[in-house]
Amino acid sequence: MRTAEASRSTFTIRITSFAGFDQGDFSGAIQVLSGRGCSYRCTFALIPLRPEMEPRPFEEFIREVKSIVAKYNPRLIYFRDDNFFQSKERIEQFIAAYKECGFRFSWTALVPGQLLSSGLLHQGFLPRLQEVNCRTLKFGIESGSQEVLNSLKKGLRVDSVRAMMRDFKGLKTLRPNYSFMIGIPGETFEAV
Repeated sequence: MRTAEASRSTFTIRITSFAGFDQGDFSGAIQVLSGRGCSYRCTFALIPLRPEMEPRPFEEFIREVKSIVAKYNPRLIYFRDDNFFQSKERIEQFIAAYKECGFRFSWTALVPGQLLSSGLLHQGFLPRLQEVNCRTLKFGIESGSQEVLNSLKKGLRVDSVRAMMRDFKGLKTLRPNYSFMIGIPGETFEAV
């Protein structure tokens, strides 16, 4: 919970008690936030309440994951924040912590399409994610038309999407999930 006195870089979150729930209430899957906000400026975004990515302190985030695993042993954790992959250093920390803690849960995360052109998720990195049970990376691609992507200010190139699709070939358990929007103002039938 943020307060007016808190500095811009301070991010705390109160961990909600799940005391009234049993594991069955979660269907074996739990969502976790490792941060808030989005540093991208896509024109379709609802309201940029937090215009920059604001990660939780890593130790606090891992402490919550440990607590959830100890109490509920979920088969899947969905890291639901918009920019889970914005920092390579943070992902490296997560991979190390996952191994060090002996976690076995599968996990999935959102990945802003803009990161496809950053080189962060290059072909050699994807097998490392697969090794720590990452099962799905969800990409907000929005359109296969470069003109439409430019109008949305996505910061994404269609050729980067195609390259990423090729990078997933050959992986046994890690799969991409691409989301698209249809009916974008100015979009033509041909663009769809």
